Amino acid sequence: MYCPKDASQCMFIDPLYGKEYCMDLKFLGSDRITLHFSKDGWVLVSCGENIFIINPFTRKTIKLPPRLNRSCHCLSFYSEPTSPDFMVFGIYYFGLFTWSPGETRWNELSGSSNEGEFHDACNNPIFFRGEVYYLGRTGNLAVFNPKTKLRRVLDWPEPFLSDELARDEEDCYLMEIEGELFSVFPGNEGIEDSFQVFKLDQSEMDWIELHDLGDLTLFIDRRNSIAKRAPLRNCANRIYFPRFDDDNKHGAFYSMETHKYYPKVCGLMEPLNCVWIEPNLKP
Repeated sequence: MYCPKDASQCMFIDPLYGKEYCMDLKFLGSDRITLHFSKDGWVLVSCGENIFIINPFTRKTIKLPPRLNRSCHCLSFYSEPTSPDFMVFGIYYFGLFTWSPGETRWNELSGSSNEGEFHDACNNPIFFRGEVYYLGRTGNLAVFNPKTKLRRVLDWPEPFLSDELARDEEDCYLMEIEGELFSVFPGNEGIEDSFQVFKLDQSEMDWIELHDLGDLTLFIDRRNSIAKRAPLRNCANRIYFPRFDDDNKHGAFYSMETHKYYPKVCGLMEPLNCVWIEPNLKP
């Protein structure tokens, strides 16, 4: 899903079937729409100073308090908006903030005493086993506990990249796949290099590199990343990312089997205002 610049509409591109759809979002107002995060068919968007969570397929809309005067580089949520434990959380360079239904303003929170050991990335965190997990640019993890409202940097897994080899802020991705944590890092040359995929060994708290995804297909982006069992046999063992050819018919992907990109990455269009989304038509 992406919104062209200065447009009150959004486009949906299916990278597997080469289909494109258009949807009007004028019900959000006339300001430019910025997409921040998506989960279970719901999308977190901002329009000027206003922030909404919308289901673009049912047009259900929840308005949040106006944004804080902060340089926020991550904004996401966990659970569906109808769930009792629903929470929105954001990260800025000196702390984080949260919002839950019924609250009239954002709650600003401080970090932990060991925050200096963690290099925040511009990827949205995920909710996992009752806590919110953040991936650092060197491969370590930080955790936010919604009950205690505290964030801490985990001792394990240890960073597997040195500060000199730390990935760019937008070149690392974290996702949960069937009860397991996975991280994805492009090579030293960024998105045009090879990919490394890791699975967290939760008993040893160590990243284990994977060289084959089996029947999984990954869809990665700094705003949100999704993993699915391949809906088509020839789509398995691939990593898709939001780049497309000129007619939006072919989504770019990296094959874990051949270690090559299809089509060639150079020259492909990269929508700057986009999220991966799974349709949700529940009323």
